[in-house]
Amino acid sequence: ALPVVRSQEIGIAHALVAFGFALVAALAVFQPDPAARAPLVAWLLLWAVVTAAGIGAVRAVVAARRARWHAAGRLKQLVAIYGTGDHAERLVERLRATCPETIEIVGVFDDRAGRGVIGRGLRALPHGTTAELVEMSRLLEIDRIIVALPHAAEKRLLEILRRLHKIPVEISLAPDMVGFNVPAKDHEEFGGLPLLDVYGKPLTF
Repeated sequence: ALPVVRSQEIGIAHALVAFGFALVAALAVFQPDPAARAPLVAWLLLWAVVTAAGIGAVRAVVAARRARWHAAGRLKQLVAIYGTGDHAERLVERLRATCPETIEIVGVFDDRAGRGVIGRGLRALPHGTTAELVEMSRLLEIDRIIVALPHAAEKRLLEILRRLHKIPVEISLAPDMVGFNVPAKDHEEFGGLPLLDVYGKPLTF
């Protein structure tokens, strides 16, 4: 709970600092007549105090509501894992250990899954083929697909990315895939992992 409280305090402080800079800029630009300066400054100071209190109160309320939504699981990201081998198992284990409150793994997918080729640690999760992943994406609002394939599977990796590109979700490569000859959009940290983003949503929140 302490990191959450600390994050709320930092958010409120940042908002108040930004408001303070805006107020100072307004005072510097606007130069009233000497007769009107004293009452104007008094009014601005009163307005600044009330507004700062309002900003702090609103940020605190929103942060508390967000914390309750996180606790209830309402802000979880739905993540699908592509890959059913050892690399995928390690990835799922890491995500479950680092961010169980914010990420829900909807399943693991691989065309080999239909032939029963799936790691022991992944068998409890829903699993299916690429075609089933595409179909699931039409039923669920999946937020991200993380591709976890072994290093030696570059040709297969490129083919999978080509097939998944039609799905309007974030598509990322798990850390071990960094360095392959694929079109990378950006690096991003997700669940403590430096993922390599390959495709992004046409529109994001």
